[in-house]
Amino acid sequence: MTSPRDVVLNAWKTFSSREPERIAALFTDDAEWIAPKGNATAIALDHTDHMKGPHQIARFIAQEMHRLFSDTISRFAACMPPEMS
Repeated sequence: MTSPRDVVLNAWKTFSSREPERIAALFTDDAEWIAPKGNATAIALDHTDHMKGPHQIARFIAQEMHRLFSDTISRFAACMPPEMS
């Protein structure tokens, strides 16, 4: 059985890959990303606050989110234990 910690570390490692198909595989077909209306990320990226489906979410994580948070994601990935990298 996979521990919750390993699930989260694997998700962040996958996010840092910037590969939409790998990222989409983490989400179910009915996944929705719902953020508060007018949130800072949506405003800064001129992006919606509600995404539906794994491919729309994955595209956001792979292409849009990295425009603001690439350094944070890279530093998080660099802190992963060796067995996760």
